[in-house]
Amino acid sequence: MKIIDEKGRLFGKVNVIDFLAMLLLLSILPVFYFGYKIANQKPIAPPKTFTEVELYCRFIKLAPSVAEMISVGDKEFDEKGDVTAEIIELGKIELYVYELDIGAGERLVKEDLDKKQVSARLKLKAELREDKLYYKNKPIAISLPLDFKTNKYEVIAIPREEEKKEEERMIDLYVTLKDLDEDTLKNLSVGDKELDRNGEVIMEILTLGKMENSAYDFDLGAGNFILGEDSNKKQLSAKIRLKCKVKNNNQLYFKGKKIGHNILFEFKTDKYVANASVSKTLEMSPIVKERWISLQVKFAGEAPEIARVIQKGDIEKDVFGKTVARIGSIISDKASEVLVLKDDRFITLNHPFNKDMLLSLDVKCIEKDGVYYFENYPVKMGNMINFMTDLYSISGTIVGVEMQ
Repeated sequence: MKIIDEKGRLFGKVNVIDFLAMLLLLSILPVFYFGYKIANQKPIAPPKTFTEVELYCRFIKLAPSVAEMISVGDKEFDEKGDVTAEIIELGKIELYVYELDIGAGERLVKEDLDKKQVSARLKLKAELREDKLYYKNKPIAISLPLDFKTNKYEVIAIPREEEKKEEERMIDLYVTLKDLDEDTLKNLSVGDKELDRNGEVIMEILTLGKMENSAYDFDLGAGNFILGEDSNKKQLSAKIRLKCKVKNNNQLYFKGKKIGHNILFEFKTDKYVANASVSKTLEMSPIVKERWISLQVKFAGEAPEIARVIQKGDIEKDVFGKTVARIGSIISDKASEVLVLKDDRFITLNHPFNKDMLLSLDVKCIEKDGVYYFENYPVKMGNMINFMTDLYSISGTIVGVEMQ
Protein backbone atom coordinates (compact mmCIF):
# COMPACT_ATOMS: atom_id res chain seq x y z
CA MET A 1 0.00 0.00 0.00
CA LYS A 2 1.32 3.32 -1.03
CA ILE A 3 1.92 5.92 1.63
CA ILE A 4 0.78 8.66 -0.73
CA ASP A 5 -1.52 7.68 -3.62
CA GLU A 6 -2.04 9.39 -6.98
CA LYS A 7 -4.60 11.76 -5.47
CA GLY A 8 -2.16 13.08 -2.87
CA ARG A 9 -3.78 11.32 0.02
CA LEU A 10 -1.86 9.91 2.93
CA PHE A 11 -2.54 6.17 3.15
CA GLY A 12 -5.41 6.78 0.78
CA LYS A 13 -7.39 8.56 3.47
CA VAL A 14 -6.06 12.00 4.53
CA ASN A 15 -5.06 14.73 2.16
CA VAL A 16 -1.41 15.60 2.69
CA ILE A 17 -2.07 19.34 2.84
CA ASP A 18 -4.79 18.85 5.44
CA PHE A 19 -2.44 16.68 7.46
CA LEU A 20 0.32 19.23 7.40
CA ALA A 21 -2.12 21.98 8.47
CA MET A 22 -3.31 19.84 11.38
CA LEU A 23 0.27 19.06 12.33
CA LEU A 24 1.14 22.77 12.31
CA LEU A 25 -1.90 23.58 14.45
CA LEU A 26 -1.01 20.92 16.98
CA SER A 27 2.55 22.18 17.20
CA ILE A 28 1.58 25.78 18.01
CA LEU A 29 -1.16 24.92 20.56
CA PRO A 30 1.40 24.62 23.42
CA VAL A 31 2.73 28.07 22.49
CA PHE A 32 -0.75 29.57 22.91
CA TYR A 33 -1.34 27.64 26.11
CA PHE A 34 1.89 28.61 27.85
CA GLY A 35 1.61 32.17 26.51
CA TYR A 36 -1.83 32.45 28.06
CA LYS A 37 -0.57 31.03 31.37
CA ILE A 38 2.32 33.49 31.45
CA ALA A 39 0.12 36.44 30.52
CA ASN A 40 -2.39 35.66 33.26
CA GLN A 41 0.06 34.62 35.92
CA LYS A 42 -0.34 36.67 39.12
CA PRO A 43 2.82 38.50 40.20
CA ILE A 44 4.55 36.95 43.13
CA ALA A 45 4.30 39.29 46.13
CA PRO A 46 7.68 40.13 47.59
CA PRO A 47 8.11 38.97 51.18
CA LYS A 48 7.04 41.49 53.82
CA THR A 49 9.76 43.16 55.81
CA PHE A 50 9.16 43.67 59.51
CA THR A 51 11.15 45.55 62.08
CA GLU A 52 10.81 46.23 65.77
CA VAL A 53 10.31 49.88 66.77
CA GLU A 54 9.68 51.66 70.04
CA LEU A 55 6.93 54.25 69.96
CA TYR A 56 6.08 56.90 72.53
CA CYS A 57 2.30 57.34 72.67
CA ARG A 58 -0.64 58.22 74.85
CA PHE A 59 -3.69 56.05 75.53
CA ILE A 60 -6.67 58.43 75.52
CA LYS A 61 -10.37 58.59 76.46
CA LEU A 62 -10.01 55.77 78.95
CA ALA A 63 -12.76 54.73 81.31
CA PRO A 64 -11.32 54.73 84.85
CA SER A 65 -11.76 50.95 85.11
CA VAL A 66 -9.82 50.38 81.87
CA ALA A 67 -7.04 52.76 82.95
CA GLU A 68 -6.53 50.66 86.06
CA MET A 69 -6.17 47.47 83.96
CA ILE A 70 -3.29 48.74 81.83
CA SER A 71 0.13 47.56 82.95
CA VAL A 72 3.67 47.04 81.69
CA GLY A 73 3.96 43.76 79.78
CA ASP A 74 0.49 43.82 78.22
CA LYS A 75 0.67 42.38 74.68
CA GLU A 76 -1.28 42.25 71.43
CA PHE A 77 -1.14 39.08 69.30
CA ASP A 78 -1.88 38.41 65.63
CA GLU A 79 -3.94 35.51 64.29
CA LYS A 80 -0.88 33.25 64.40
CA GLY A 81 -0.30 33.98 68.06
CA ASP A 82 2.79 36.09 67.49
CA VAL A 83 3.33 39.23 69.60
CA THR A 84 2.77 42.38 67.53
CA ALA A 85 2.83 45.02 70.28
CA GLU A 86 3.88 45.21 73.92
CA ILE A 87 3.83 47.91 76.60
CA ILE A 88 7.38 48.34 77.88
CA GLU A 89 6.94 51.57 79.83
CA LEU A 90 3.94 53.24 81.44
CA GLY A 91 3.28 56.66 82.95
CA LYS A 92 0.84 57.65 85.65
CA ILE A 93 -2.92 57.86 85.19
CA GLU A 94 -4.10 61.43 84.57
CA LEU A 95 -7.30 63.23 83.64
CA TYR A 96 -7.88 63.17 79.90
CA VAL A 97 -6.79 66.51 78.42
CA TYR A 98 -7.93 67.64 75.00
CA GLU A 99 -7.11 70.74 73.01
CA LEU A 100 -9.52 72.90 71.02
CA ASP A 101 -8.31 75.07 68.16
CA ILE A 102 -9.87 78.51 68.70
CA GLY A 103 -8.07 80.23 65.83
CA ALA A 104 -5.24 82.73 65.53
CA GLY A 105 -2.81 80.02 66.59
CA GLU A 106 -4.52 79.69 69.97
CA ARG A 107 -5.46 76.35 71.51
CA LEU A 108 -7.76 75.94 74.47
CA VAL A 109 -6.79 73.13 76.85
CA LYS A 110 -9.60 71.40 78.77
CA GLU A 111 -9.81 68.47 81.17
CA ASP A 112 -12.45 65.73 80.99
CA LEU A 113 -13.30 64.75 84.55
CA ASP A 114 -14.91 61.48 83.42
CA LYS A 115 -12.05 60.14 81.26
CA LYS A 116 -8.42 59.24 81.84
CA GLN A 117 -5.20 59.12 79.83
CA VAL A 118 -1.89 57.31 80.25
CA SER A 119 1.45 57.92 78.56
CA ALA A 120 3.23 54.76 77.43
CA ARG A 121 6.05 53.35 75.36
CA LEU A 122 5.12 50.53 72.97
CA LYS A 123 7.36 48.03 71.23
CA LEU A 124 5.75 47.31 67.86
CA LYS A 125 6.28 44.76 65.10
CA ALA A 126 6.02 47.25 62.24
CA GLU A 127 5.97 46.57 58.52
CA LEU A 128 8.44 48.50 56.38
CA ARG A 129 7.05 49.70 53.05
CA GLU A 130 9.03 52.10 50.88
CA ASP A 131 10.76 53.73 53.85
CA LYS A 132 7.49 54.07 55.77
CA LEU A 133 6.30 52.13 58.79
CA TYR A 134 2.88 50.50 59.09
CA TYR A 135 1.11 48.74 61.95
CA LYS A 136 -1.87 46.57 61.05
CA ASN A 137 -1.88 48.26 57.60
CA LYS A 138 -2.11 51.73 59.16
CA PRO A 139 0.74 54.21 58.76
CA ILE A 140 2.66 55.06 61.91
CA ALA A 141 2.84 58.85 62.24
CA ILE A 142 2.60 61.50 64.92
CA SER A 143 -1.03 62.14 65.97
CA LEU A 144 -2.48 59.36 63.77
CA PRO A 145 -4.45 57.00 66.06
CA LEU A 146 -3.63 53.30 66.31
CA ASP A 147 -5.54 50.47 67.97
CA PHE A 148 -3.93 48.46 70.76
CA LYS A 149 -5.92 45.38 71.70
CA THR A 150 -5.22 42.79 74.37
CA ASN A 151 -7.36 39.98 75.71
CA LYS A 152 -8.53 42.38 78.49
CA TYR A 153 -9.19 45.70 76.74
CA GLU A 154 -8.95 47.71 73.54
CA VAL A 155 -7.69 51.30 73.58
CA ILE A 156 -6.73 54.12 71.22
CA ALA A 157 -3.04 55.00 71.12
CA ILE A 158 -1.94 58.41 69.80
CA PRO A 159 1.74 58.50 68.74
CA ARG A 160 3.48 61.63 70.07
CA GLU A 161 6.86 63.22 70.05
CA GLU A 162 8.65 62.07 73.13
CA GLU A 163 8.44 64.81 75.71
CA LYS A 164 11.47 65.88 77.57
CA LYS A 165 11.10 65.65 81.29
CA GLU A 166 8.96 68.51 82.52
CA GLU A 167 10.45 70.79 85.10
CA GLU A 168 8.26 72.67 87.51
CA ARG A 169 9.61 76.01 88.71
CA MET A 170 8.62 79.17 90.51
CA ILE A 171 9.30 81.93 87.96
CA ASP A 172 9.11 85.70 88.56
CA LEU A 173 7.43 87.43 85.62
CA TYR A 174 6.55 91.00 84.74
CA VAL A 175 2.94 91.14 83.59
CA THR A 176 0.07 93.51 82.95
CA LEU A 177 -3.18 92.89 84.82
CA LYS A 178 -5.81 93.79 82.23
CA ASP A 179 -9.39 95.12 82.18
CA LEU A 180 -9.76 95.65 85.92
CA ASP A 181 -13.13 96.87 87.18
CA GLU A 182 -13.82 98.86 90.32
CA ASP A 183 -14.61 95.82 92.48
CA THR A 184 -11.36 94.09 91.53
CA LEU A 185 -9.28 97.24 92.15
CA LYS A 186 -10.80 97.56 95.62
CA ASN A 187 -9.52 94.10 96.56
CA LEU A 188 -6.26 93.99 94.58
CA SER A 189 -3.09 94.24 96.67
CA VAL A 190 0.48 92.98 97.01
CA GLY A 191 0.57 89.47 98.47
CA ASP A 192 -2.61 88.24 96.80
CA LYS A 193 -2.30 84.53 96.00
CA GLU A 194 -3.90 81.83 93.89
CA LEU A 195 -4.01 78.32 95.37
CA ASP A 196 -4.34 74.95 93.66
CA ARG A 197 -6.58 72.10 94.76
CA ASN A 198 -4.03 71.03 97.36
CA GLY A 199 -3.84 74.51 98.87
CA GLU A 200 -0.37 75.22 97.46
CA VAL A 201 0.50 78.69 96.14
CA ILE A 202 0.74 78.73 92.34
CA MET A 203 0.67 82.51 91.79
CA GLU A 204 1.46 85.51 93.97
CA ILE A 205 1.61 89.27 93.38
CA LEU A 206 5.02 90.57 94.47
CA THR A 207 4.81 94.26 93.49
CA LEU A 208 2.31 96.55 91.79
CA GLY A 209 3.00 99.42 89.41
CA LYS A 210 0.95 102.44 88.55
CA MET A 211 -2.66 102.26 87.40
CA GLU A 212 -3.50 103.25 83.82
CA ASN A 213 -6.41 103.07 81.41
CA SER A 214 -6.59 99.71 79.66
CA ALA A 215 -4.60 99.87 76.43
CA TYR A 216 -5.29 97.92 73.25
CA ASP A 217 -3.60 97.40 69.89
CA PHE A 218 -6.09 97.84 67.03
CA ASP A 219 -5.23 96.22 63.70
CA LEU A 220 -6.07 98.57 60.82
CA GLY A 221 -4.84 96.10 58.22
CA ALA A 222 -1.85 96.21 55.89
CA GLY A 223 0.44 95.92 58.88
CA ASN A 224 -0.85 99.12 60.49
CA PHE A 225 -1.68 99.24 64.20
CA ILE A 226 -2.86 101.98 66.51
CA LEU A 227 -2.93 102.14 70.30
CA GLY A 228 -6.25 102.89 71.98
CA GLU A 229 -7.45 103.23 75.57
CA ASP A 230 -10.63 102.35 77.44
CA SER A 231 -11.18 104.83 80.26
CA ASN A 232 -13.85 102.57 81.81
CA LYS A 233 -11.33 99.79 82.44
CA LYS A 234 -7.98 99.93 84.18
CA GLN A 235 -4.73 98.00 83.96
CA LEU A 236 -1.80 97.61 86.35
CA SER A 237 1.74 96.49 85.71
CA ALA A 238 2.87 93.94 88.26
CA LYS A 239 5.60 91.52 89.16
CA ILE A 240 4.25 88.08 89.99
CA ARG A 241 5.67 84.73 91.09
CA LEU A 242 4.24 81.88 89.05
CA LYS A 243 4.44 78.13 89.54
CA CYS A 244 4.69 76.88 85.98
CA LYS A 245 5.99 73.98 83.93
CA VAL A 246 9.01 74.46 81.68
CA LYS A 247 8.83 72.25 78.61
CA ASN A 248 10.77 71.93 75.35
CA ASN A 249 12.67 75.02 74.25
CA ASN A 250 11.98 76.75 77.59
CA GLN A 251 8.28 77.15 76.88
CA LEU A 252 6.24 78.09 79.96
CA TYR A 253 2.85 76.57 80.78
CA PHE A 254 0.49 77.61 83.57
CA LYS A 255 -2.51 75.44 84.39
CA GLY A 256 -1.94 73.57 81.12
CA LYS A 257 -1.91 76.69 78.94
CA LYS A 258 1.11 78.13 77.18
CA ILE A 259 2.21 81.57 78.39
CA GLY A 260 3.44 84.20 75.97
CA HIS A 261 3.21 87.83 74.95
CA ASN A 262 -0.36 88.92 74.21
CA ILE A 263 -1.68 85.58 75.49
CA LEU A 264 -4.01 86.16 78.44
CA PHE A 265 -3.99 83.80 81.40
CA GLU A 266 -6.21 83.82 84.45
CA PHE A 267 -5.27 84.91 87.97
CA LYS A 268 -7.91 83.74 90.44
CA THR A 269 -8.08 84.46 94.17
CA ASP A 270 -10.89 84.03 96.68
CA LYS A 271 -11.78 87.73 96.15
CA TYR A 272 -11.54 88.30 92.39
CA VAL A 273 -10.60 86.95 88.98
CA ALA A 274 -8.24 88.94 86.73
CA ASN A 275 -6.53 88.40 83.39
CA ALA A 276 -2.82 88.91 82.91
CA SER A 277 -0.44 88.96 79.96
CA VAL A 278 3.35 88.77 79.97
CA SER A 279 5.04 92.12 79.38
CA LYS A 280 7.30 92.61 76.37
CA THR A 281 10.36 93.26 78.51
CA LEU A 282 11.57 92.45 81.98
CA GLU A 283 10.54 95.89 83.10
CA MET A 284 7.55 97.34 84.85
CA SER A 285 5.91 100.70 85.02
CA PRO A 286 7.36 102.71 87.92
CA ILE A 287 6.29 101.23 91.21
CA VAL A 288 3.93 103.48 93.09
CA LYS A 289 5.28 104.21 96.58
CA GLU A 290 2.48 105.03 98.98
CA ARG A 291 2.84 106.43 102.48
CA TRP A 292 0.53 107.71 105.16
CA ILE A 293 1.43 111.22 106.35
CA SER A 294 -0.05 113.02 109.35
CA LEU A 295 -0.93 116.69 108.71
CA GLN A 296 -2.19 119.54 110.81
CA VAL A 297 -4.67 121.44 108.68
CA LYS A 298 -6.45 124.70 109.55
CA PHE A 299 -9.96 125.00 108.19
CA ALA A 300 -10.98 128.65 108.65
CA GLY A 301 -14.41 130.26 108.47
CA GLU A 302 -16.45 127.08 108.29
CA ALA A 303 -20.21 127.55 108.49
CA PRO A 304 -21.68 126.28 111.78
CA GLU A 305 -23.84 123.71 109.96
CA ILE A 306 -20.68 122.14 108.50
CA ALA A 307 -18.59 122.49 111.66
CA ARG A 308 -21.22 120.57 113.64
CA VAL A 309 -21.01 117.45 111.44
CA ILE A 310 -17.22 117.20 111.31
CA GLN A 311 -16.19 114.32 113.57
CA LYS A 312 -13.06 112.38 114.48
CA GLY A 313 -12.82 109.28 112.28
CA ASP A 314 -14.47 110.82 109.22
CA ILE A 315 -12.89 109.35 106.07
CA GLU A 316 -12.44 110.19 102.40
CA LYS A 317 -12.52 107.42 99.79
CA ASP A 318 -11.24 107.32 96.23
CA VAL A 319 -13.35 106.30 93.23
CA PHE A 320 -12.65 102.64 93.98
CA GLY A 321 -13.83 102.83 97.58
CA LYS A 322 -10.41 102.73 99.24
CA THR A 323 -9.76 105.06 102.19
CA VAL A 324 -7.24 107.77 101.28
CA ALA A 325 -7.72 110.26 104.16
CA ARG A 326 -9.20 110.32 107.66
CA ILE A 327 -9.55 112.75 110.55
CA GLY A 328 -7.26 111.58 113.35
CA SER A 329 -8.43 114.15 115.88
CA ILE A 330 -9.96 117.61 116.30
CA ILE A 331 -7.20 119.67 117.90
CA SER A 332 -9.22 122.87 118.31
CA ASP A 333 -12.67 124.17 117.44
CA LYS A 334 -13.31 127.84 118.14
CA ALA A 335 -15.09 130.82 116.76
CA SER A 336 -13.48 132.47 113.76
CA GLU A 337 -11.63 135.70 114.52
CA VAL A 338 -12.56 138.86 112.63
CA LEU A 339 -10.21 141.87 112.43
CA VAL A 340 -12.05 145.20 112.58
CA LEU A 341 -11.02 148.87 112.79
CA LYS A 342 -12.28 150.76 115.83
CA ASP A 343 -11.13 154.24 116.95
CA ASP A 344 -8.24 154.09 114.48
CA ARG A 345 -7.15 150.76 115.94
CA PHE A 346 -7.47 147.17 114.71
CA ILE A 347 -9.11 144.85 117.15
CA THR A 348 -10.04 141.17 116.95
CA LEU A 349 -13.59 140.00 117.49
CA ASN A 350 -15.14 136.54 117.50
CA HIS A 351 -17.37 135.78 114.55
CA PRO A 352 -20.89 135.12 115.81
CA PHE A 353 -21.40 132.04 113.61
CA ASN A 354 -18.35 130.73 111.69
CA LYS A 355 -15.76 128.39 113.15
CA ASP A 356 -11.98 127.94 112.79
CA MET A 357 -10.99 124.28 113.15
CA LEU A 358 -7.53 122.75 113.50
CA LEU A 359 -7.62 119.07 112.54
CA SER A 360 -5.11 116.24 112.57
CA LEU A 361 -5.56 114.72 109.11
CA ASP A 362 -3.97 111.44 107.99
CA VAL A 363 -3.60 111.26 104.21
CA LYS A 364 -2.37 108.51 101.88
CA CYS A 365 0.28 110.11 99.67
CA ILE A 366 2.16 109.01 96.56
CA GLU A 367 5.88 109.70 96.28
CA LYS A 368 7.18 111.12 93.01
CA ASP A 369 10.83 112.16 92.76
CA GLY A 370 11.10 112.58 96.50
CA VAL A 371 7.94 114.73 96.82
CA TYR A 372 4.73 113.43 98.38
CA TYR A 373 1.44 114.17 96.66
CA PHE A 374 -2.16 113.90 97.80
CA GLU A 375 -4.66 113.90 94.94
CA ASN A 376 -1.88 115.20 92.67
CA TYR A 377 -1.09 118.22 94.89
CA PRO A 378 2.23 118.40 96.78
CA VAL A 379 1.94 118.02 100.55
CA LYS A 380 3.80 121.04 101.94
CA MET A 381 3.14 123.58 104.67
CA GLY A 382 1.24 126.54 103.33
CA ASN A 383 -0.37 124.56 100.51
CA MET A 384 -4.10 124.06 100.32
CA ILE A 385 -5.67 120.62 100.76
CA ASN A 386 -9.21 119.39 100.18
CA PHE A 387 -10.99 116.85 102.38
CA MET A 388 -14.23 115.34 101.11
CA THR A 389 -16.54 112.78 102.68
CA ASP A 390 -19.91 111.46 101.60
CA LEU A 391 -21.50 114.27 103.66
CA TYR A 392 -19.33 117.35 103.21
CA SER A 393 -16.34 118.90 101.46
CA ILE A 394 -13.93 121.40 103.09
CA SER A 395 -10.66 123.12 102.11
CA GLY A 396 -7.86 124.11 104.48
CA THR A 397 -4.21 125.13 104.77
CA ILE A 398 -1.47 122.72 105.80
CA VAL A 399 0.24 124.12 108.91
CA GLY A 400 2.15 121.03 110.03
CA VAL A 401 3.60 117.84 108.46
CA GLU A 402 4.66 114.69 110.29
CA MET A 403 5.82 111.50 108.58
CA GLN A 404 4.33 108.32 110.01
